[in-house]
Amino acid sequence: MAAGAAAIGASGCEGPRVGEALDQVGGNAGVSSAGSNSGGPGSGGNASGNGGNGGSSAGASAVGGEAGEPGAAGSGACAGDGASTRGPELVCIPGGTFSMGTEVLQGLIATPIHPETVASFYMDKTEVTLGQYMQCMDDAPELCTPPDDYNVDFQLFCYFPDTTRAEYPANCIDWYQAKAFCEWADKRLPTEIEYEYSVRGTVNRTYPWGSAAPAEQLCWSGTATTGPCPVGSFPAGDTPEGLEDLAGSVWEMTASYYCTYTDQGIGPPCDQNTVIRRGGSFWSNATYHANAGFREELVPSRRSPEVGFRCAR
Repeated sequence: MAAGAAAIGASGCEGPRVGEALDQVGGNAGVSSAGSNSGGPGSGGNASGNGGNGGSSAGASAVGGEAGEPGAAGSGACAGDGASTRGPELVCIPGGTFSMGTEVLQGLIATPIHPETVASFYMDKTEVTLGQYMQCMDDAPELCTPPDDYNVDFQLFCYFPDTTRAEYPANCIDWYQAKAFCEWADKRLPTEIEYEYSVRGTVNRTYPWGSAAPAEQLCWSGTATTGPCPVGSFPAGDTPEGLEDLAGSVWEMTASYYCTYTDQGIGPPCDQNTVIRRGGSFWSNATYHANAGFREELVPSRRSPEVGFRCAR
């Protein structure tokens, strides 16, 4: 098993990988709430690669199984309760092994390509919507605090409290608010490994929908969008498993620190001041933003109109 890694739920849908997710490394201790990233609205700092996968490294680091046992833990149907009474509907993602990373770099390191084995888990079908987040604000105001203009660029696209935008992704909130919503919904933020696996599947798709270059499959500048789009607006971009909007509209926060890749898996070392976001946004004008291997850093306190989230279980 990779250094710092532990199994995710051999029985199906358990918590995030030890040593990789913020919640599993001393809670929020050491996570900076100061500072912001540069380079555009919610850019989150440096960017990383595009392109397809190359060959995989030997010796999988197991997320839900021991090294050398691809898919042994969690392959097949999801275990546990997949009902979702709060937030989006949940979709079962059967476990398996995939090649994580990309050899085409754009800044943030996404090599070496290496195998990861993931236990079955549930993922929200769509991003959490503004209407769903506002329901949490009503039901548990001590958990779900209002989006506001603190450290927000381009506030024009922050839709709270516009109830006519209830079906748009909840945005202009930070990582701590996203985490609180997922806890209220009896879920959690997905890890970076789970997010990339949701895009790739066991067939190692380049994009959520397959290998075709991004065009009309997502909400981004390539479709002349000027802001986030209502969830589920681009069915051509759905994954075969039924997940929607994994690319475009808003970047999606994960539970994971930014860690380096090794032949044996992910990190250490890890930067405990930043988390990983995935998927690109409406602001994206580069196809590699939608690539399954593309990763960016995000300061947890950062709020942006082009950053949202979905939950997992």
